[in-house]
Amino acid sequence: LFTDDANVSNPLVKHEAEGEKGALAFWRGYRAAFETIRSEFRNIVENDRVSMLEWVSEGTSKGRNIHYGGVTVLEHGEYGIAAFRTYFDPADVLPQDALHKD
Repeated sequence: LFTDDANVSNPLVKHEAEGEKGALAFWRGYRAAFETIRSEFRNIVENDRVSMLEWVSEGTSKGRNIHYGGVTVLEHGEYGIAAFRTYFDPADVLPQDALHKD
């Protein structure tokens, strides 16, 4: 699914994970942050080089209900996904005290 040098990132990831192993670690870490999570896609725009997905997710994290939306940009490489970047407001996902730590 992902190329060997694929970049995977979102606002909560401090570094970009690379390749198939990086993508797997990224998704495991993302899923581990939630007790439950479900996403619904509102819009999908694509051509042969890039896809853009607008989505909204709902679930629970640390006993809190969460609801947030964002956009994902997928860059298509010759042999799979070359880049997966997601954009959303971290304030919609993290508790407020977590956003203000030094």
